[in-house]
This record gives sequence, structure tokens and C-alpha cells, in this order.
Amino acid sequence: MILSLIISPSIVTVSAICSTGPGGTSLCAGADFSATFDKINSQNTDFSRIVISGPEGKVLSIKVLDSSLLQKISDTITIGPNGKTTYAFDITKYSYGKYQVQLSDGTSIIKLDFSVGPTISTDITNSDKATLLIYTNVPWKADIQTSSNSTSISGITAAQYSFTCTNNDTYDITIYDPPRHGNGIPLWTVANLVQNNQMLNVGVNHLANGQISLSGKCNVAQFPLSNNGLIFFTTDKSVYRYGDPIQISGHVLPDMMYAPAQVLSSTIINSAGQAIKKDSSTFGTIDTFSFNVNTQGGLWKPGKYKVVLEIFGSKAESSIVINSPGQTQPTNHIPTWFKGTAKKWSDGLITDSEFSQSVQYLIQQGILKVPYYNSPATSSQSLLS
Repeated sequence: MILSLIISPSIVTVSAICSTGPGGTSLCAGADFSATFDKINSQNTDFSRIVISGPEGKVLSIKVLDSSLLQKISDTITIGPNGKTTYAFDITKYSYGKYQVQLSDGTSIIKLDFSVGPTISTDITNSDKATLLIYTNVPWKADIQTSSNSTSISGITAAQYSFTCTNNDTYDITIYDPPRHGNGIPLWTVANLVQNNQMLNVGVNHLANGQISLSGKCNVAQFPLSNNGLIFFTTDKSVYRYGDPIQISGHVLPDMMYAPAQVLSSTIINSAGQAIKKDSSTFGTIDTFSFNVNTQGGLWKPGKYKVVLEIFGSKAESSIVINSPGQTQPTNHIPTWFKGTAKKWSDGLITDSEFSQSVQYLIQQGILKVPYYNSPATSSQSLLS
């Protein structure tokens, strides 16, 4: 049983909308903007969401106060081109209790009460949800735009945020880092966009006032799961005979070298979900790694396995197959994710360019062998129908 945070408005109605008149008198009237929480009983364990409606381009200030009226958040938001914007803020470190959100355009103010409390969390797979994973050592802000909604989120540490991302829809995400304050600590932020066990997109930034831009189509993977920006690795083969060593090699984000020594952990998981092999190593001066894992004895047996590498809470993974000692190893093993990508291409769901990138990845990893004869560099090449 896992305890997580639930946020739900204790009072759903909007308070009086007031402005300050001459002499400090209170004048209450209507406003041209409104706000509500997206769910009365939200089970979001990471962020609270507020849906804001009003004139396009209108700028609002947002404050979040605890029950003692101490300020938790002070921010601004601009209402998007469709007259509706979602603002989300991290509540994972909030104590259980009552809170209030205040939105103002400088004249009118809206107050929304909500509470934070415990609930039981269950993992639900939803093909229409994409999750933005952010790993960082600096505060950040992000704008998420789809054809149906725009959302602004912010945080000060690593976080994750889920949003609706349906097939054939597109997404545009921009993540902003703050200016450098002269403390000499290298800044870095890594973003992963994951959906249905696919890595849709990856972005890295290590500059003050820098940003990460992610764009693409929902449910279309542009990167393998073995590359998440913080870690990239490969295995020397995708299919092994029982007893053969697995060679794992790759690199971590160079900025990790200058932080306090980071631990890279590796875990081999069998098809039953059991972790049958765990190792770890520390990075301090180099950003590359290579090590072998023996595949015999203990819980090892022919079957499918998952290789998971983790550093700074960020995970990258790849799949392998181990055959029995006498079983012939196929000369070419096409990864499962590529079969799905090929089907999407054949159905017209992704472009030739996107499909070509996946083919190029297989060639780079030695999974596909392509002989070149007399193929001039200037010749035009296209995919066959």
C-alpha cells in the first residue's frame, strides 16, 4: 500500500470578487475571468490543476497560501489563445491541511479553497495520457500546448506531470531555466516525455536562461527507452545464449561529473518482475561506463529480461532475450518497439522522416546490416511504398 497526496476543493464556490475603491472601500463586482479545479476529488499525486478561463492574453497573478496565510507560491500566468489555460503546481511536499488559491488581474480577485490529504494510490495505464518527467538541480517553469489545451507548470526539483495526449494530436512543450546566480554550480535540466512505455521525446539544457523545446505527435516515439538524456546505453547484443556475458556500455550526462559523486545502479529484471541482479558504480571524473553481467546460475533461465539503469532518480531501460544453450541465435532480432513503429508508418500515422530515424538507429546499433555498393552521395533516396 502506497500513501500519496490527494487534493480536493473543500469549498467549490468562488468567493466574492472585489476591488479596492476610493478611501480603501471594498467594491464587489463581476470579473471577466473565472477559475475552477479540474476535479473535485483529484487523485493527482504530483500537481494540483486549476482551469482558468478569460480573455486571450490576459495576465493574472497567482498566489497559494496555507491555513496560516503563509505564501507557498507567487506566480503569473497569461491566458492562452483559446481563452482557457491550465495552471498546475507541485503539492507533493505540502503538509496535510487546508490551502487557498488567489487569482487577480490587479482589480478583481478570485479565491478558491482546497485541502491536501492522504489517499491510496493505484497505477492506471491510460493510452491517452502522456507524462512529462523533469530531472533538474534548478527551479524551472514549463508551458505545455496541445490542440485542445494549454498548461503552465513550475517546480523547484525533479517532478512529473501527466496530461491528455491522444492519437494524431500534437504537442509543443517549452521548459525554461532561471538565470545563473553566480554560485558556480553547473545548471542542468533533463526532460523526458513518456507514453505507453515509449520515449516520445528527450531534451537537455545546462545553460542559464536556457530552455528545452519538445514537439511531436502523441504516441509516436522519437527515442528508444535506453536514452533518457541523463543516461544512454546499449547492450552488445539483443539475443544471448544462456551463460553468455551481457556487455553493457554507455555514458551519463557530462554535467553529472561535476556534481557530488553520483551512483549509477543497474538492475536485471526477469519476465516475472524479479530483480535477479543488481550492481552500482560511482561517477566522479568520467562520464562513460562499460561492464559485463554473467547470465548463469541463481535465477537465470532462458526468457525475456529487462535491463534498467538509474542515476539521480532517472531510469533508462532496454530489453534482451536469453535462449537455451542449444538454441540457435537468430542473426537479426528486430526490437518489439520497432515493429510498432513500422506499423504506425504503414498506417500513415508517422512520416517517412520519423520512420527513417528509427531505421537509422537500428543500423547504428548493428541490428540491421546494410551493404553499400555504388550509391553516390548525391543520389536521392526515398522509402518504398
